[in-house]
Amino acid sequence: MKENTELTNRLDGMSQQPSAAQELPERTAVVGYSLVKDLDEGNLEHTEVRYQWDARITDAMTKVKNLTGDFHHIVLVVGGNDCHGIDRPSATDIVSSYGRLVDTAKEKAHISDSSKHTTTYCVG
Repeated sequence: MKENTELTNRLDGMSQQPSAAQELPERTAVVGYSLVKDLDEGNLEHTEVRYQWDARITDAMTKVKNLTGDFHHIVLVVGGNDCHGIDRPSATDIVSSYGRLVDTAKEKAHISDSSKHTTTYCVG
């Protein structure tokens, strides 16, 4: 579970970054497959964790689209399940799907006030 510990530490640091220009705290969403299931939202400030067992990029796309509210950071932990199995897509298709997922996450994390910085982190 070294990966989960490292991801938790990174997320905790992102959610506690000071932001004097913002009245509301920066929110983080973690969307992915079962690798993130052990992340404890109770120990991560302003962070929501959404996962699905055996999730593929298309499943993560649905989860991202269904996020409600403003997020300043979206962490995507997907792709591993797309790369194995008999019915796996080609590498080109996986990269294309992942690119669409990142674009959707960026749109979802968009904040209308241009003085606020929006970042999308991709892990996995």
